[in-house]
Amino acid sequence: MPVTKILRAMAVAGALSLGASISASAQQLARPAATEGSWSQQDSALVQTERAQWEALKRSDTTAFARLMGDQVVDIDVSGIKRTSRASTARYVLGCRTASYGLSDVRIVHSGETAVVTYSAAVDAQCWGQKAPSPLYVMTVYNERSGAWMPVAHSETPAAHW
Repeated sequence: MPVTKILRAMAVAGALSLGASISASAQQLARPAATEGSWSQQDSALVQTERAQWEALKRSDTTAFARLMGDQVVDIDVSGIKRTSRASTARYVLGCRTASYGLSDVRIVHSGETAVVTYSAAVDAQCWGQKAPSPLYVMTVYNERSGAWMPVAHSETPAAHW
């Protein structure tokens, strides 16, 4: 087989492979949010952890919030980019008063020992005397270590109001 035919066949095979990969990724992204009844036990535990963080924030429970959030989590919100510590999470919990919250469109994507939890959060809160933005798009990235899911990154983005 001439070299040009081999190269053409390789290019076609590569394009087909890339197309299949893009199609699979698009299908993954296009999947509707799972209902709580259809989640795996691991997914249910991750969602329970997210809800427990919001409950700890609502109760101003600095100890529970710090335990659930963990240390050294990369955290991004309207105040900037930082790494959490027990002191920083305590300041955050004490600086915000959350009257209520609601989570919707929860989605969980797994890749090996990593899980990405995303959802929308409707929040009625004030932080440092200012009304907190709502709704928020939230993402928490977890890594599984020794059988436990630990957060490594967290982000909250205010939804656009165009």
